[in-house]
Amino acid sequence: MNFFRRILTFLGIALRRLPMTTLLLLAAGGLFALRLTIPLFDTSIDPRHYFPGALEPLALVQYSEVHGYFQLWKGEWWRILVSCLHHFNLLHLVMNSLYIWPCALVLEPRLGKLVYPLFLLSSALVSSLFEMANESYFVGLSGVAYALFGALLMLRRVDPQVARFVTPSFVWSGFGWLFLCIVLTLLKIAPIANGAHLGGLLYGVLVGWQLFVVGWRRRWAATAMFGVTHGLVVLAVLLAMSPVRRGAYFSWKAVNSSGLEAQLYWHQATKLDARQVLAWTQQINHSIHEEDWIAAWSLTLNAAKANRTEKAFVEVAQQLWPEIKKSSQAGQADEVFERTFGAESAAWRERIFGLSQGSLADQNHLGVSVSIDDTAPQPTLSITINVDEDLPNFARPSAKQPIGEVDPDDPRSALLGETL
Repeated sequence: MNFFRRILTFLGIALRRLPMTTLLLLAAGGLFALRLTIPLFDTSIDPRHYFPGALEPLALVQYSEVHGYFQLWKGEWWRILVSCLHHFNLLHLVMNSLYIWPCALVLEPRLGKLVYPLFLLSSALVSSLFEMANESYFVGLSGVAYALFGALLMLRRVDPQVARFVTPSFVWSGFGWLFLCIVLTLLKIAPIANGAHLGGLLYGVLVGWQLFVVGWRRRWAATAMFGVTHGLVVLAVLLAMSPVRRGAYFSWKAVNSSGLEAQLYWHQATKLDARQVLAWTQQINHSIHEEDWIAAWSLTLNAAKANRTEKAFVEVAQQLWPEIKKSSQAGQADEVFERTFGAESAAWRERIFGLSQGSLADQNHLGVSVSIDDTAPQPTLSITINVDEDLPNFARPSAKQPIGEVDPDDPRSALLGETL
């Protein structure tokens, strides 16, 4: 009973002295307790990977190129803050709390009831945005801790009393832990959100310089810079919610749209990122459905050129060619081919059609049919080759040579004109 009384007494003192910091750490502790409690009632949940409400990078099934923070793209910006409140384990939570508390003892009274909450909110957002640039999964308040540390570095420059509190050993420990975490990550010993650490530190140094260094001399200038900085923070969050320079974002929007709107999104996706295989495929399928063979042909060739290891586009080109021949657009398609591949045209012609010479218009002169007769006691394979008389660069078997025999001195007896 006395233990709980002491806990309540401590919380009362903490709430009176550092209300915002106490509420922040209580929220983090509450989420940690929630992570441990809910799996007790649902055994299908693994508490090691359970972070309710957090932001996480996702990918469309079977299309890894379409990946990103879909929840944020939906407008759920608050998930950034929830991610910061979550922690991997109790040690993670305790270490962050022990670092935040002494920094808050100095900063919360000085920044006040309006600026300090804004500082905490913005430091969480900025540190998260830096980590999101790596498209990694992140949780924890370490970015906020480093923002407080950065602000203290500026405050100790102008306040001798703070300089006595924030000793050189405290400063070196902060930087030492920063670089140690980077080393641990590079050695793949522990996955640490170093981007959040660096982002939080830079934000804290910048705001600390504005408020404490500039602010003590030119308050109006500090206020203006503080306002501009946080306006940029809001803009950065909005851009993260709508990353209009990312192809994956428009592919995701197209998946959640239909009709002409979806086609516009698919087009924008490949315009920004030619590696968006799903976006290419959807545009090609649409053109085929509309029987716009040249458009489908052009899209397929550009997709193959941008995704050289993707064999599917080579196969689509092979399937499109007969339809193009039927529509009497072979000449136009040949021009598109040359224009798309340029100096690489011969190599691509070889890869797609096996033609080392000649134009694509010659390709369809060669017809091959294969049949298997499995009615006989011994199944036989029949191959029929139909060759037009005007097909260039093609040597035919000698008419003088009996079927099934080859004259080593007569290259015409080799089907493809090769001397045996």
